[in-house]
Amino acid sequence: MCANSVGAFLALAALALHEDVALPGRIILQTTPAEEPDTAKEILARRGMLDGVDAAIQTHSYAYDLADQTWLGVRRIRAVFTGVAAHAASQPFMGRNALDAASLALAGIGMMRQQILPMDRLHAVVVDGGRVPNVIPERSELNIFVRSKYPETLKDLVGRVEDLLRGAALMTGTGVEIITPEYTNEMPVRTNGPLTAAWVRSQRERGRDPLPTGVVPETIAAGTDFGNVSQRVPGIHPLIRVTDRPDVALHTREMERAAGGAVDVEHFWG
Repeated sequence: MCANSVGAFLALAALALHEDVALPGRIILQTTPAEEPDTAKEILARRGMLDGVDAAIQTHSYAYDLADQTWLGVRRIRAVFTGVAAHAASQPFMGRNALDAASLALAGIGMMRQQILPMDRLHAVVVDGGRVPNVIPERSELNIFVRSKYPETLKDLVGRVEDLLRGAALMTGTGVEIITPEYTNEMPVRTNGPLTAAWVRSQRERGRDPLPTGVVPETIAAGTDFGNVSQRVPGIHPLIRVTDRPDVALHTREMERAAGGAVDVEHFWG
């Protein structure tokens, strides 16, 4: 995926050096450290990354060519439950089990999925659940992603999840700290129409035909900190097909092999 951006930048740089070409503007290659675990583009934007920038494009490898796909907003939450340690055999009644609180929270999240919007997503993992089984855990921690298509529905869903976490603590007699770092909000991508039309036109000129919006169900969606960029400047986040297998999904070993493998130029570009 880095090759997409680097290759486009090098091609434009070579074009700009051509004596018969006068590009009406400036091209910037912007990398993003820690794009997945943190909302790095928000940090960069606040520090001036977009100063003087009129438009932005980010691409991603995929099983289809898509000019416009749904990108969900994301809120990252850490929930730390604090209980009381006790010997699990001789004095369990003296403890307050923080892992029980995390378990109840996970169960609640699973049940909540029945009553959320079709485009909402909830994911959570236990990153701390105690050390040994014969000591009641006094600390547990969940790492949670809350996703939704619109800022308003994301805000509502976050509130419901936070209520659920406080309820899990109340049921187990533990405390809970809900941690939402300053830079963890990923906004939904706001796709720019004229840029999308230009992208589609350019792909078709090179023998590729991106699918229209709606052909691939929008329930096959993900999140990206590019949404924070697109809320500030016109932007698009198209997807580029790198495999002949339509069943290859994002964040799989199969996609890793396809994105990092050799490309049959004649097959893909005609």
